Amino acid sequence: MKNKMINFVIIGAGNFGKEASEIAKRVEEKEENFKFIGYIDEFEENHRKVINEVPVLGGLEWIKETFTGDKLFFACSIGDTINRKEVVERALKFGYIPYSIIHPSVSVRYGVKIGNGVIIQPKCVIAPNAIIKDHVIINQICSIGHDDIINDYCTVSPLAALSGGVVLGEGTYVGTGASVVPDIKIEKWSIIGAGACVVKDVEPYSLMLGVPAKPKLTFENFQERTLYSKRKPV
Repeated sequence: MKNKMINFVIIGAGNFGKEASEIAKRVEEKEENFKFIGYIDEFEENHRKVINEVPVLGGLEWIKETFTGDKLFFACSIGDTINRKEVVERALKFGYIPYSIIHPSVSVRYGVKIGNGVIIQPKCVIAPNAIIKDHVIINQICSIGHDDIINDYCTVSPLAALSGGVVLGEGTYVGTGASVVPDIKIEKWSIIGAGACVVKDVEPYSLMLGVPAKPKLTFENFQERTLYSKRKPV
């Protein structure tokens, strides 16, 4: 019995969307039942544009107003973790179905578990028994250590290195070139700055900078962290 076609879109036609589209194109080349049909983007000025030969189909309502297929699968390419969570939750209500795309050059080792709506960029190494949950972005040339747990909506930026046994709480953002030593727990919605080295556990809603990383800011709650993200998207 022939597998059903996976009609796939990337939600978010920004700069990282361009990178994610290259993965989707590679998946389409390798999997005959996968069809990458375009971007979905909430900014109306982007609608009907063609970005790197990929059309912007419309906003989230496109699935209800125009799409004629059975099911529409997606991954969200919005780098900011809070904005991604908001858009994904709206997409799920519209009926979009999360689907993970992984570049063929990624090395996925024994016992790794990868959730839904995950995007993994080229030349990453996912070490044995790591768990990557839903709607995570792992950018290019990252190292995810053995037994790491990467919770929902995390972003791991290029060249970041997580040692074994690390836990990233929901929505954690790890900046470019940052590193985390073994068995560290970084609590939810924290930000690890570019080039920082985390050597101690991190409290929720913390902004960590430097070597060794120290708290620059600690937000009182999710609402404060959200306001910071809206003012200064990471």
